[in-house]
Amino acid sequence: MVDTEAQLLNATELKIIFGHLPPIYSAHCDMLEELREMVSKWSDDISVGELILKYSDALVKAYPPFINFFENTRDMLINCDKTKPRFHAFLKVCQSKPECGRQSLQDLLIRPVQRLPSINLLLNDILRYTSKNSVDYKALEKAIASLQDVMAHINEDKRKTEGQVALFDIFNEIEDCPDSYLMYLEAHQLDIDSSEVATGTLGKAFK
Repeated sequence: MVDTEAQLLNATELKIIFGHLPPIYSAHCDMLEELREMVSKWSDDISVGELILKYSDALVKAYPPFINFFENTRDMLINCDKTKPRFHAFLKVCQSKPECGRQSLQDLLIRPVQRLPSINLLLNDILRYTSKNSVDYKALEKAIASLQDVMAHINEDKRKTEGQVALFDIFNEIEDCPDSYLMYLEAHQLDIDSSEVATGTLGKAFK
């Protein structure tokens, strides 16, 4: 049996704080490994842009779950830091380690949110210093456009998620709200916009 007293966090807390990070970490580790391989065998035929394009689908899948629920992650971390002395002490020990750069976990958790815009800026810098005759020039242009599409997709996905959460909050506040409405929301949550509540079009689905 697991000694719950010895646990810094329970399973739910662990999942909320760290559960959406592994796919992001995995995607970037794979990219880093390939970049190191490219650098070790560098030639004029190597394309950084093609590498970014290769991982665009992985980034689209990895980032939205973390970005969409970042506020929940942050709030849970702050709450656990305040209410769990052993976890607080653990965070302080980790923060003092050189690999953390003396940054708190809360500081580090914002990094994934900032990562893609940073990569986009870096790619634009690389493009500016790349000859138009280079094999990588067109690939870099495509990579920048692809990364912008990824960020747009993430922003749109977050907007939809926020709308869904708002809808559930509204219906939860309605006294004696029919279960059929909530079941409809759960079944069609990717297609419902909060404007449907305001305009009354959501109710048409039940007629």
